[in-house]
Amino acid sequence: ACIPEGRKVFPRLTVLENVLVGMSPRISGYFPFAPGRARRAAERAAVAEAETLLERTGLAGHRDTPAEQLDFGRQKMLDLARGLAVRPKLILLDEPAAGLRNREIAALDALLIDLARRQGITVILVEHVMQLVMSVADRVTVLNFGQKIAEGAPQQIRSDAQVIEAYLGKAAHA
Repeated sequence: ACIPEGRKVFPRLTVLENVLVGMSPRISGYFPFAPGRARRAAERAAVAEAETLLERTGLAGHRDTPAEQLDFGRQKMLDLARGLAVRPKLILLDEPAAGLRNREIAALDALLIDLARRQGITVILVEHVMQLVMSVADRVTVLNFGQKIAEGAPQQIRSDAQVIEAYLGKAAHA
């Protein structure tokens, strides 16, 4: 799943409905053809799974809220929840922390660590918020004007002379 930088929620659908839409690639063919009892059981299972995703992303209290009523940070988490609804093995996040407040970045940090380390989902992160990168990443590649200037573990990158010079200036390196 690829979660783009901008918000892509369905504004008039509820938070729960948005996540259920995310499940549609893997469940949509089943519901229309299932007999009544099987269809209802499958629908209940999908709602239960969606509610679990809402819990994990901090949105459970907004289950029935139209997405357009959520603030920016919650809409971004909803976007992520919908992406997770397809049960990806790999997720590419393009600047997920852009525009988030510190507490929202901390929640995103915890979620990404959970996805990568406990859920086994490979997370590829394109991000400028270095506290998030350094906390979540096992391996970091640093680009400067499209050129790779460093690659390695976060602790290596933190002390790399080229990285410090490129992002903090020559005075910081000295």
